[in-house]
Amino acid sequence: MFKTRWFARYSRRHGIGDAALCEAVARASGSIIDAQLAGCVIKQRIARAGDGRSGGFRAIVAFAPEVRSAFMFCFAKSDRANLTAAEERAFRELAALLLSYTDAELAAALSTGALVEVICNG
Repeated sequence: MFKTRWFARYSRRHGIGDAALCEAVARASGSIIDAQLAGCVIKQRIARAGDGRSGGFRAIVAFAPEVRSAFMFCFAKSDRANLTAAEERAFRELAALLLSYTDAELAAALSTGALVEVICNG
């Protein structure tokens, strides 16, 4: 499981830890998907620290259960209602790219910091 450089900065700034990301993917892997946007792009709710998921953050995730997951974008529900159609198209294209990476391309993205690994404990 990975997060883009942008997502890593956003999550650090807003106190979204890897445990919350792991929980979001675990829910999706258990067929609890908050919104299926298009293809392998999903939207998962992430709780704000000390609060519930409903008023927290919305994460846009490239999700292929047996391949990999990559957190691409995040926003607070209080900041915006949803994505535009153009943003959805862009995330669909990015998801296709991220999910098609070979091992070498993935290693290169990790070494440059374009992707950051999400660490799950257990």
